[in-house]
Amino acid sequence: MEQVEVKTSCWRPWLRRVSLITFGLGAAACFFLGFVWLTYFYPWTPTENVFFGSEKIQLAGVLILPRGEGPYPAVVQVSGSGLVGKKSLSMRLHANALARQGVAVLCYDKRGIGESEGKYKASDYKHLVTDIHSAFDYLKTRDDIDSRSMGYLGHSEGALLMPEVALVRNDIKFAYLRVGPVLGYKHFTAFQKRQLMKAWGMQPDGIDEMIALMMDTSDYYIRSQGDPHYFEGPTRDALQSRLDDVFRKYEKYASRVFTRRKFSNGPYRDRFVRYIGHSNSYDPRVFLEQKLGIPMYYVYGEMDENIDTASSVAYLEGLRSRTDQDIEIEVYPGESHSLFHWTYLPFGGYPRGYCQRMTGWIQEQFVEVDEGPQVRSTSLPSPSTSER
Repeated sequence: MEQVEVKTSCWRPWLRRVSLITFGLGAAACFFLGFVWLTYFYPWTPTENVFFGSEKIQLAGVLILPRGEGPYPAVVQVSGSGLVGKKSLSMRLHANALARQGVAVLCYDKRGIGESEGKYKASDYKHLVTDIHSAFDYLKTRDDIDSRSMGYLGHSEGALLMPEVALVRNDIKFAYLRVGPVLGYKHFTAFQKRQLMKAWGMQPDGIDEMIALMMDTSDYYIRSQGDPHYFEGPTRDALQSRLDDVFRKYEKYASRVFTRRKFSNGPYRDRFVRYIGHSNSYDPRVFLEQKLGIPMYYVYGEMDENIDTASSVAYLEGLRSRTDQDIEIEVYPGESHSLFHWTYLPFGGYPRGYCQRMTGWIQEQFVEVDEGPQVRSTSLPSPSTSER
């Protein structure tokens, strides 16, 4: 009987090797991501879901508590703009890092987001400031929180609103502020749009024309507050003519910069006009110049696409020189607005040493609250720090 020789395909050993390598890499990636999650994002300390009132609505929050007995020093963590809530990874990382160092952290959903009541799109800066006050007031009702030792931790928009809140409270002992737009709403929106238009390849003349129209439109709404005659007057017609011209010349880009092609041509609506006017006129320098009297630590990314880092740092340095306020400034070279990058995953996604510097500075402020006023001396390492 004739025997049939069975030949083993030459590619099968290689397939097994590739499969083993793929499995090994996948297992290593899962182990690494699990390590990062457990180290930075998993809440190893007690957490408590809380609700507190603000005006006529209820806001939902989570209070991350340290281990051990209270009362604990605490910070209110205020998120940036957009649909960012108490469960965001950035909020969780900062809260966990502080809770492990003995600091309680209150994170909450802004009105209209997550489990909080209210309407997000109908809320302006006045509402957001009121909610921040309510968060601090809530902490003061708890027996496990040391109301003499409370601080402010703000991100982007949360940092923008800090000066207004801190100016009228005597229970905020310091503020740690990440990528805070200190130059006001008009400045940072113009900067954002300018950066976008540059990235789209627009010519400088076209960019300048669109930015000028944006600024004049902002001034129109600011000026129109409480003034129906001005709102319905010739300025609106002139702005509409310019808007039509911009869409005719740069329609590909104008539709991505301006949300509407037509100004409202109806009668004056006070609530609508004041909503837009208040936001466009918002400028934290009004409050910063009045000397808050608390230590402030501002952190920026050198290549921030949303905030003009160079101008912000220049202003803060000038403010510090004029008013002798306790302001520290740290700039991370090459970093963007989020300061987050996947290459930093071994450090929680943030630059190496960021969490240690953040928690170290905040702990130092609480020590000084306990010991009373004294001359501060900070020697925290920093990749790029504007010295006091």
